[in-house]
Amino acid sequence: MDRVERMGHPSHLPRVEILGYPYVPRPDTGRGIDRYLFYLDREYRAQTVPYGIVENGPFANNIEQLLMGEPSIFAKLMRQRAPLWHAVSPVGGRALALTGRTPFVTTIHDVMPFYLWSANPVRYTFLRWCITVSARRSTRVIVTYQFAKDYLVRHLGIPEERVRVVPIGVDPRDLGVPNKPIAPVERKPEDLLFLGSWNPWARGGDLVLRAMPEVLSAFPKARLWFAGQSAETENMRALARKLGIEKSVEFCGFLSEQALGEKLRSVGALVYPSRIGFSLSIMQAMHVGTPVVVNDWLDMPEFVGNSGIVVPRDSVPELASGIVRLLSSPSLARDLVERGRRRVGEFSVEHMIEGTLAIYAEAAGIQE
Repeated sequence: MDRVERMGHPSHLPRVEILGYPYVPRPDTGRGIDRYLFYLDREYRAQTVPYGIVENGPFANNIEQLLMGEPSIFAKLMRQRAPLWHAVSPVGGRALALTGRTPFVTTIHDVMPFYLWSANPVRYTFLRWCITVSARRSTRVIVTYQFAKDYLVRHLGIPEERVRVVPIGVDPRDLGVPNKPIAPVERKPEDLLFLGSWNPWARGGDLVLRAMPEVLSAFPKARLWFAGQSAETENMRALARKLGIEKSVEFCGFLSEQALGEKLRSVGALVYPSRIGFSLSIMQAMHVGTPVVVNDWLDMPEFVGNSGIVVPRDSVPELASGIVRLLSSPSLARDLVERGRRRVGEFSVEHMIEGTLAIYAEAAGIQE
């Protein structure tokens, strides 16, 4: 898909071209920014917002993106003019800055590349550059949490008034089959779920596996469902064998949206000690009434607060202790479920869209 035209012209907004590259508007890829773009596409169409999407489609790997995607998207941007642009990631924001498209808004979902550089120096050096260039050149910057805004202001010198916090939302309807009632699923309180997507190490998969021996010593029937699929998966399988827990771990591959909803409703907890901070999976778990065990890294505590069990970063003993504490106390689990539902109720797609459109008006110099 090259460019999707949408009709409808609300009087208070100019037409906005959304630069999706290198993401695509799909909710089922395991990439949060794909889902974010999908929500913009769906809601703008429903509200007849005047917009288009510029993107190249998905790429098989980073080399293909570099060799094919980059020249193509820069050529498209040089040919196209628009009264307003919105890059859904700093990779796109950097492209808008370098091609002189203005005014433009960039959404920066996290500042993780400034904290995980040693894990992948080439990738994260590039992403640091993208964040820096797009933040400094954007007319307005959207961030999803205050943590990211504070970082941009304090460490990159971005004027505070140019950075707006618009909390990301998720639609719980995406966790079931559209237009069909959700089938009841038996919940197994001692089952745990970890969602590794395409990078299980970055999401703390090794920490969960290392915590399992202590969990199993307290709850021998506990079972870990390890979801996700990548080149790292075999390393995780090997770690499970080394720890002697392979019979208690089920590597279940990538979960579709429907399968994810069913699995979240069937387990006793989502365990997510991520090294890259917050994930939409936390919201999804709370929506379906599943307690979460997370770490205190980056923007995670800002969202979770007292709505889940929060343990120190990279601490396997504390992670195991938190899981055991949750499994040992049904009353604690019920309390966290209620807190989680109240917390996630504050984050809706509708509020996200409303906030984003207001920033478009700011960037375009429109007075409401």
